[in-house]
Amino acid sequence: MCVSQPCSWYKSIVSTPRRRREASSARVRWRPVVQQPTDAVIRTVATCVCGSDLWDYRGINDVAEPTPGGHEYLGVVEEVGGDVTVIKPGQLVVGSFFASDNTCPNCENGYHTSCLHREFVGGAQAEYVRVPLADGTLVHVPGEVAEEHIPSLLACSDVMGTGWYAAQAAEVEPGDTVAVVGDGAVGLCAVISAKELGAGRIIAMSRHEPRQKLAREFGATDIVAKRGQQGAARIKELTGGIGADAVLECVGTPAPCSGPSTPPAPAATSASPASPTASGSTARNCSSPTSPCAAAPPRSAPACRTSSSSSWTGASTRARSSTSPCPWTRPRRATRPWTSAAPSKSSCAAEPAPRRTALRGLACPGSRPTDDRSPQRLDLPPVNPQYNFEGQVALVTGAASGMGLASARLFAQAGAAVVLADVNKDAVEAAAKELTDAGHQAIGVVCDVTDEDQAAAMVDQAVAAYGRLDMAFNNAGIQVPPSDAADEKAEDFDRVNAVNLRGIWAAQKHELRQMRTQGSGAIVNNSSLGGLAGLPERAACHASKHGVIGLTRSAAVEYAPRGIRINAICPGVIETPMVADMLKGQAEAMAEIMRQQPIGRLGTADEVAAVAVWLCSPAASFIVGAALPVDGGYTTH
Repeated sequence: MCVSQPCSWYKSIVSTPRRRREASSARVRWRPVVQQPTDAVIRTVATCVCGSDLWDYRGINDVAEPTPGGHEYLGVVEEVGGDVTVIKPGQLVVGSFFASDNTCPNCENGYHTSCLHREFVGGAQAEYVRVPLADGTLVHVPGEVAEEHIPSLLACSDVMGTGWYAAQAAEVEPGDTVAVVGDGAVGLCAVISAKELGAGRIIAMSRHEPRQKLAREFGATDIVAKRGQQGAARIKELTGGIGADAVLECVGTPAPCSGPSTPPAPAATSASPASPTASGSTARNCSSPTSPCAAAPPRSAPACRTSSSSSWTGASTRARSSTSPCPWTRPRRATRPWTSAAPSKSSCAAEPAPRRTALRGLACPGSRPTDDRSPQRLDLPPVNPQYNFEGQVALVTGAASGMGLASARLFAQAGAAVVLADVNKDAVEAAAKELTDAGHQAIGVVCDVTDEDQAAAMVDQAVAAYGRLDMAFNNAGIQVPPSDAADEKAEDFDRVNAVNLRGIWAAQKHELRQMRTQGSGAIVNNSSLGGLAGLPERAACHASKHGVIGLTRSAAVEYAPRGIRINAICPGVIETPMVADMLKGQAEAMAEIMRQQPIGRLGTADEVAAVAVWLCSPAASFIVGAALPVDGGYTTH
């Protein structure tokens, strides 16, 4: 809230002792003043209620006397002490709930909540707040700030920094599989942070549908609604028995990571001491300002590491570490020294912190390590070939028959909600009914992909039905009769390119518009062996298929940095109704095709579907811009 003129008193939200509490209320209190030369007094522009603020109200914390609440704040500096040189009156600032000088050895090593001179900043649910150690605690927000950006800036006072530090402390790296426990503000910010750090797969553990939707929007690729042993088993299942590379614990309660039936110790949402760990594990209390290890992370390389802290420059932070074995994290083998600020002479900062393994995931022969150390091969169990797309949505065009229908079935069997699109109304509705009768989620959409408006409406219908779009297989295509290149009809050229190339362009365009708002997705475009090689009397058709590969590769380069993978598949001669019609009465042509098939047979629609679905899965997370032959070896000669 804002006031227009300074005054000697102000309003504040106050928690009262439980024994005489009827409700928290607004009270008039004396306006805070500068008490130390390093203080600042700010007029609050925005503040909020944290979950930990409710602990006082609910009686979880003992409140001996009326106490002002709140510790997250954004405001305008009213006055500063004589030793404050960086922060100026009139500046819009955001600050943390622990004041820190930003100069002591602990602060220099990134552990501002363990500042040797720290002070708690409370009472922020008020018109004015006194902030100690202002130069080290407050961050100036430059320029004009639009009103709609105020909530986002306020998040930097606590939850965004906490989620970000959790991801940093777990050393999330590009391509990682990350599990986030908890779907509150910190957990959702941890999802954002893992996404920003390049995680390839983010599993959000959430039991609340509105928060699941937010987690998806922020970058979560999977949702696990189960907890305890069932939740651990589900994550193991999703990761093929390997487990997550990192677990970010953002629940805010002191349940330790003590075994497979209990979630790991939750990341701190307040500056309380670290949770006790399971027998045999090591832990350090990283919250006590007087502890000799206050700024030192644990020595051992934990299977599950928890630490939540705001880490933006100049702001106070909070840390909490626990090192119990977690039942659903990937084993660590190699460690490397802490590489942040050089160790100081202080005993608080002299101990090295664990780092991630030099080689992450499956070891690839000939791969180059990320530092100057030799990678160590990880002996991992074989990847489970079964996919689980529970909570995800797949769109398939040309889905009424052949490769499209086979792919739709496979997506549905893997748990995805499937949108089947085809120009044939009766056939696509029958295909969708087949899936729903089998207990799957599916809808049929009539769409002519040569009409961009219909392609846009197709994507809109998918989102309206299921709330998002995670995967797309752009499969719709046609053939035209073979013809000498000098005799091909213009209308045949236009028709085959309208469906095979422009149709994929239109579908991909509108799929990308939805996926880029989510920050994730996978698209597979159907080309053919005609996109990789030339055959006589197929110039028009093969032009369209070559175009699909160019379209795919260009868009893949553009969208890979945005978390969206795009690939193409190039099927050979597949037993589908369209190929059957094409080869009807052409026994000689069929014989020639069989002679050129190293594998000695035609492919099946199910074999193509298996590749399309694999490319949409996390198993293909490093495949981008590929044009993958599925042709029984036809294009090898």
